[in-house]
Amino acid sequence: MADELKRREEAVERKTLGVLAGDLFEQLILKPAAGDFVTADDVAPGEASHRFGITITEELHQEWQSRLKGLVDERNRLVHLSLLTWDLNTLEGCQAVIAALDEQRGRIATEFEQVKRYHEFFTQCLKELHEDMMAEGNAPVGLAPCGQRFSV
Repeated sequence: MADELKRREEAVERKTLGVLAGDLFEQLILKPAAGDFVTADDVAPGEASHRFGITITEELHQEWQSRLKGLVDERNRLVHLSLLTWDLNTLEGCQAVIAALDEQRGRIATEFEQVKRYHEFFTQCLKELHEDMMAEGNAPVGLAPCGQRFSV
């Protein structure tokens, strides 16, 4: 299991922010679908696999995905183009840059807090699932206590 986690971490490190954001909305934050059941990838026979996801309305999915895409695009402009267009030779230019960066930081902080809440929720679910499985002697588990609804 540690090897699998290491492999996944290395794969994530090679991805761009845009690809990671896209993965978030394809693999974790999902639109409602027929059956709302997604099988885990590459599960060997006899192994248990758990996959967690967030299912939100299509409208909310589109809205959140659009906001995150906007932040990624803004970040790319910041990293790749801003030094070419910013006026860093004057006090007014520097103040304008500071104001723009502060505004962006506020938008990023809002999205970060949302994702952090989901991460904390999933971490708690995994902890409860592990405790339940150990208490039952690794017996199959139906719906873990973390199967509760989580509101955003």
